[in-house]
Amino acid sequence: MIEKIIVGRLDPEAFKTLEAKVESEQENLQQFFLESRFEEMGEIIGERAIFVSPEGATMAGRKGIARYFASLKEGGVGEVEFEPVNAYVADIDSQEHNYVAYIIWRFAYSRPEGLDPAGSWTGVTWHRFNCT
Repeated sequence: MIEKIIVGRLDPEAFKTLEAKVESEQENLQQFFLESRFEEMGEIIGERAIFVSPEGATMAGRKGIARYFASLKEGGVGEVEFEPVNAYVADIDSQEHNYVAYIIWRFAYSRPEGLDPAGSWTGVTWHRFNCT
């Protein structure tokens, strides 16, 4: 999964930190959806996130994201799959071991009557992390 992420220049220690963070977030997002913990999903995704549908519709912000996933659950969606597909990582102010990462996610789900007619959504989340 994480092997597909493109990160540019990143030392091995920082890559391991990013890998662990992304894998943990992926597991938490899927688990929180199953447990209907939508506010916590919004907290993970954060204020700087934006998701875009194939038709161009967007959702952003913690509350909007929480409402969206709550409506999916109410509509009968049993599971949502989140997959990181790309990342851009940069040093913050050229400080060693201090990074910002923009993770591009894809998520998809199926309704009881079949696949979502809109298809998969993609989104970007922003993370600041360090490895010291």
